[in-house]
Amino acid sequence: MIRTSLVALGLLVAVTFVPQRASAQVFGTFPWQMQPYCNIVTLTLTATPSGGFTLDGSDDQCGATNRAGAVGVATFNGGGNVTINFTIVTAPSGKPVHVSAVVSPANGSGTWNDSAGNTGTFAFFGNVPALPARPTPLSGLAAASVTSVELAAGAVGAAQINQTQVQARVTGTCPAGQAVSGINANGTVTCTATDANVQFRVEGKTSAQSLPDGVRVDLTNWNTVTTNTGGGTYTPAAGTYTVPSSGLYVISATSATSNVAGPGAGEYRFISVELNGNVVQQTADEASDTFQQLQVVCIRNLNAGDVVNISMIHNLGAGITTGNSSAGDSHFAVVKLR
Repeated sequence: MIRTSLVALGLLVAVTFVPQRASAQVFGTFPWQMQPYCNIVTLTLTATPSGGFTLDGSDDQCGATNRAGAVGVATFNGGGNVTINFTIVTAPSGKPVHVSAVVSPANGSGTWNDSAGNTGTFAFFGNVPALPARPTPLSGLAAASVTSVELAAGAVGAAQINQTQVQARVTGTCPAGQAVSGINANGTVTCTATDANVQFRVEGKTSAQSLPDGVRVDLTNWNTVTTNTGGGTYTPAAGTYTVPSSGLYVISATSATSNVAGPGAGEYRFISVELNGNVVQQTADEASDTFQQLQVVCIRNLNAGDVVNISMIHNLGAGITTGNSSAGDSHFAVVKLR
């Protein structure tokens, strides 16, 4: 304690009188601990003709094998204190950290902060044990210290970003009748049909379709697609319509059929709506005429990707056909309500 006080008194005399000398003079070598860390910086002060000091020395890096070099200057402030600015070149990484301390000539101590965002007491002849090492970022820069001011125009582009962490510029577009439903990491988009424009209708039959007794038959030979908007997919060979987007739909169909001679009571023809291969709605008509028109209508919530089709079955005891009907006699339609 007495030794530190004497050295501090010498420092007060030095900063008061030494700067007035006309030539450089080594005043002495002094240690400061960068509390609350264990790092001790030892600097040699050399007076300069301009009235300040140059500094050179090292950071002991808390007793590490490699010391880190330190160089800088000390200048006098109007308030009577001294600013000590120096740079530590961290060993062995070579990353620079800039330190600024303000000390009182009366006791040699003060406060410090560095370019990595650390701060604390600049303790003259401090040597508190068991303190942690001063943290230094790999870049030597303080966290969040790089802003757009430091970045050159165009310095960061698609080649420099990690697309799993940063969204690339959106460049994808959707065709008419569809809207963006998702954005991919690389800037492409996923499209979905817009709700207000999902309409599908096919009319007529190209030819009579055979309907064996007791066998469910999918109606496939529809003739003319009059409407298909909103992105749904019609597959003529299978007679199926694939729903483009989830929502509430109305599904309707009509079909004319032939009959066997003299149908009896308890003999029926059925026209059905199938969803993903399962019957979800059907209409039965007792076979009383040789030629009959069947129709079915249902309203259901459907999901994007659901497959809808129309099928027929009967128990007349002999085969019949759908007949070669015109657009007015048969149709299959799917329309989104909301």
